[in-house]
Amino acid sequence: YTTLVRSHDGPKGDKGEKGDMGPRGERGNHGPKGEKGHPGIPTELQVAFMASMATHFTNVNSGIIFSSVETNIGNFFDVMTGRFSAPVTGVYFFTFSMMKHEDVDEVYVYLMHNGNTVRSEE
Repeated sequence: YTTLVRSHDGPKGDKGEKGDMGPRGERGNHGPKGEKGHPGIPTELQVAFMASMATHFTNVNSGIIFSSVETNIGNFFDVMTGRFSAPVTGVYFFTFSMMKHEDVDEVYVYLMHNGNTVRSEE
C-alpha cells in the first residue's frame, strides 16, 4: 500500500497523467439462477411456407398449383393442391402478389379460409 501525504502549503497542481491499468481482479461468484423461460414452439408445430409461380396461369375457379415451393417447414402446405392446413388454432400471416398480362381484362385472386373469402385482389 502507498501512503499519501498531502501538504496544504501551496496551490493545487495540474492533474497528472492516467496511471497504468492494475492487475485483473479475481472472478466473482455466480449470480442466482434465473427463472425458467417460456417453452419454445415444438418442432412439429413450426410452420412456414413460400411458394411462387413464374409461368402463365389460366385455370378458372380452381386453386393455384405453384410451380416452385421454396420453403415448406412442417409440410403443412400441400404442394399438390395449393392448400395450407394450420396444425393448431392461432394467428397466421399471409401475403401474396400477382401481375396481370396486358391482354387480360380481369383477374381475381382470393385467399380462402375454410371456403370463405378472407381477402380478394383484382
